[in-house]
Amino acid sequence: MTMTVQNEWPSVNRIFCIGRNFQNHAQELNNTVPEEPVVFMKPASAWVDLRAPLLIPKAFGEVHHELELALLFGNPISRTNESLKDEEIESAIVGVSIGLDLTRRGLQSILKSKGLPWEAAKAFDGSCPIGPWLNYPFKTFKNLTFSLFVNTQHRQQGIAKDMIFTVTEQVRSIVSWCDIKKGDVLMTGTPAGVGALMDGDKIVASLDDKLKIETWVKRL
Repeated sequence: MTMTVQNEWPSVNRIFCIGRNFQNHAQELNNTVPEEPVVFMKPASAWVDLRAPLLIPKAFGEVHHELELALLFGNPISRTNESLKDEEIESAIVGVSIGLDLTRRGLQSILKSKGLPWEAAKAFDGSCPIGPWLNYPFKTFKNLTFSLFVNTQHRQQGIAKDMIFTVTEQVRSIVSWCDIKKGDVLMTGTPAGVGALMDGDKIVASLDDKLKIETWVKRL
């Protein structure tokens, strides 16, 4: 399927995020490699346009970038569908893009050490900038590559086939307890190379040779 930008897409609803889905990222943060998908959520208010400047309050302390492949659902998937097939999951996905899971790393470390939820570190307004959607490439998704440069420094590089859990495995984990609805987004995990964003940083994020986004960071 040709990857082209369309003008009409479902509005972003909830954002499901998969943590520790690349082995090298789990290792760089000294986390164990999970045996099943680690799922957390961001609200619709976390979504902003990746092409706009990244506005990050100074009061948030150290905020890290985590570049990920983002998937947009155009059709619902019911948790009551006990015979759900891989083809049904993939046919519900209409768009792919790149996005950032912005993370208040210091706060997240404190919350994790206390066994508390991550929402304050992960789900703040504007914490999920996503680029424009492209048609989802059913047959070639596993070969998609994505990368992030910060001030010409190559910080992150990933390829979909290196995910610990496939997209269908991620979705099955979610629908075991929650329906997926039109407009929901799946952030599929980040590779190694996460790091802090500073005021004035220039960011260049790309998806294969199909999408290239340049933006910058403004700490408020």
